Amino acid sequence: MDKVLQAAAQDKSIYLAQAEISPLGTVIGKVLVGLSTANVDDSLEALDQRFASLIEGSGELVSSGLSGAAADSAATLAARLQAARDTAVNMTEGSRQTVQEAAAALRWRVAAGLLLVGGLLLFSVLIVLGWRPVARHWLGWAKRRRCKVS
Repeated sequence: MDKVLQAAAQDKSIYLAQAEISPLGTVIGKVLVGLSTANVDDSLEALDQRFASLIEGSGELVSSGLSGAAADSAATLAARLQAARDTAVNMTEGSRQTVQEAAAALRWRVAAGLLLVGGLLLFSVLIVLGWRPVARHWLGWAKRRRCKVS
């Protein structure tokens, strides 16, 4: 029996499956199943031959169909590419104009903001630096006026 199993293991046309029998964790035996793959190999070879003949026949049909379709497709593709190119050019011009308008508006807003901040800063500096001299002058004027009135 061992010689048969060794020969089957060496033969590529036989598939061996082996499983151990262990109901409670102890191995009490082995099950060996051997399957011949000869019928499957013959069926696969027949399918390969049919597939090769189908490929040859369909190759001629495809090449004749493709030559006609290629001419139509080339014309359609050229028309679509030209339409896409025209659309892209129009979009580019529109985008360029929109960006230029947005840049001009942004420049105006930045300039107005800078002028406002500069004016507020100048006003703040004048108040901080000029408070004492103005207060002295005004207080002096008020004291002089009181003195003249009395």
